[in-house]
Amino acid sequence: MKNRGIYIVKVKVDYDLVYPLRNIREEESVDKKYFLSKEKIEKFALLRGNKKINRVKANSEPYFYLEGSYVIS
Repeated sequence: MKNRGIYIVKVKVDYDLVYPLRNIREEESVDKKYFLSKEKIEKFALLRGNKKINRVKANSEPYFYLEGSYVIS
């Protein structure tokens, strides 16, 4: 969209270069800040998994908070 108009343009690839990921992958040691600790992995699994938490409404009536797991596809 440009200047309140929609433009459609057919594009053509101007090169046939295949550049594998291994050519840009870092081979040196990676800084520790990019890794998850065991506690963070457990927290991540808890947040992403099924939840069934016993809670209490404002009128003191108990209920279960239910939430399904998230799936990464």
